[in-house]
Amino acid sequence: MNIKNSPPFILDILPDTFQQLKLIVSNYEDRMSQLASNEFFVCFMDNLINKLKKCIRVRAAALFMLVRKLHWLGFHLCCVACRVT
Repeated sequence: MNIKNSPPFILDILPDTFQQLKLIVSNYEDRMSQLASNEFFVCFMDNLINKLKKCIRVRAAALFMLVRKLHWLGFHLCCVACRVT
């Protein structure tokens, strides 16, 4: 069956993750120091923040490439239109 084991796309699981974090924070509202001392939670948050930063960098790079391509196409089409008239 050639089934590949791939992790879920982060943007697909982000809403569920956000809801879970809201629930955790609301439960630990008066005991945030206890939550901050939990090594597993701190590690999870560090990993999540790093993944989100990576997603932002990739998204910014993709947007930059798109803008450059559109700029080049716009310039190129402008030159073609100038030659036609």
